[in-house]
Amino acid sequence: MTSTKKTKKKPRERILRDGKWFTKRGAELTRNLNTQTESEHMSVIRSALRQSSRFWKPLQACLEAASRPYEGTCKRTKKEYQCSKCSKWFVRAKVEVNHIVECGTLKNYQDVVGFLERLFCEDVNGFEVVCKPCHLVITKGNKVA
Repeated sequence: MTSTKKTKKKPRERILRDGKWFTKRGAELTRNLNTQTESEHMSVIRSALRQSSRFWKPLQACLEAASRPYEGTCKRTKKEYQCSKCSKWFVRAKVEVNHIVECGTLKNYQDVVGFLERLFCEDVNGFEVVCKPCHLVITKGNKVA
């Protein structure tokens, strides 16, 4: 049996200029004891909020409404879910829950309230279950528009 040794991430190279810390590319390090840029800081917050939204009850109810007992041969799989776009059935790992009203961006603290209201939608109809290929098409379409 081989052991996998976890390697530590190398610390970022920081440059001190005029009493302020910067990355090699010139972005100012202002957050988390001058170890993160503003963008990295907001990314950590956005990621934590999205992670916690997985257990939101209306989201879970949307998944349940799109499910049926699994009809395949795998005995471990209990349910499968219907994509609301292509109407095909998929196991849980192959579907995602899409916000019908997209959550938007979280680039600064002024965006937090609106982002939270859209992320934690109270209405079950604010979500839809879609397969990963359909979700990719929806997401790309939103970014172009």
